[in-house]
Parts: sequence; C-alpha cells; structure tokens
Amino acid sequence: AAWLILSPPPLPKIANQPKDVSVPSGQAAVFKVVAKGENLIYLWMKDEDPLHQQGDTLSITNAQSNDSGSYGVKVSNEHGVTNSSIAKLYVIIPPKITSKFEKKREAKVGELASFEVKANGNGKIEYQWHRGDKIIPDATNQIFRIKDVKLTDFARYHVIVSNEAGSDKSAAVELARWIP
Repeated sequence: AAWLILSPPPLPKIANQPKDVSVPSGQAAVFKVVAKGENLIYLWMKDEDPLHQQGDTLSITNAQSNDSGSYGVKVSNEHGVTNSSIAKLYVIIPPKITSKFEKKREAKVGELASFEVKANGNGKIEYQWHRGDKIIPDATNQIFRIKDVKLTDFARYHVIVSNEAGSDKSAAVELARWIP
C-alpha cells in the first residue's frame, strides 16, 4: 500500500517586512515588502483602511502631515492571506517661528538681557542665535541670555530655528543701551 501525504498549500510568506520611514514634508515616502509565493496580490493599508495602490511597493509622493500613520500590507493568493508587520510614517514639518519680536529692546550695562523664541514644528528642532550676521557659539537653546551686558553687546540679534525639513529665521531685534 502506498500512502499519499497531502500538505496544505503554501500561504504567501513575507521575507522582508516594511520598515518605518521618516521624511520631510513634501518628500517621497516609500514602503517595500518582499514576499514569496505564487500569484501574489498586495493590498496596502493605512491605519487599517485599504489604499488604492497595489504591488510590493507603496509610494507616497509629496508626503504631508496627514500621511503620517501606520502602514501595512496584506499579501494574498488563492491559498490565503498573510499580514505584514506595521511600519510607521513620520512626516516632519519645517519649523515656523510663532514669537513676535519687538524691533528694539533696551538694557543697562551689567544687567541680564534675554531673548526667547517659540516655534511650531516636529522632529528635532534646533536653535542658533546670531549677533548681526555672526553665529553666537553655544547659543543653541530656545532662550538666549546675556548675563552681564557690556557695551559691545549692543547689537542686532536674530535666531534661526531648523529641523531636517527646513528652517525659519526670526526678525532682528536690536539690543540698545537704556538711557534714563
């Protein structure tokens, strides 16, 4: 007697899962999956909603903040469906300065003078303060302080706020000597 052993038909197998992607606003975001099997059909999902793009690659041209979310793909054939792991899309928005700077700020010699900037945006936001057109070394925080104002500190100051998606430059503010 001969025995016939039947094995179940092979489901699609995902060899390489989609990976998290981080892109600046306006750039392209691409997710890719590598699957094994016959007659594969791909259905990409965003936050569990089906998308109208098929194939082993999902391309989002001109990614915007509303494209941020969780992405995955259902790979199927006549034998069944295999779900990929979830990959996140992070769209980084360029910072925008929301502070309003006065054109002139007065201080006395020997006093503390400080400037503060507020900005919207996401990702790692960096700050760089300038005196005139020169970078101020180590002035890389949201607040810039001159602890002991000297005559040479009376000048125009501005800040550039940046992240990997872009930058924004503040208006200049003049630090002027206070005269009673």
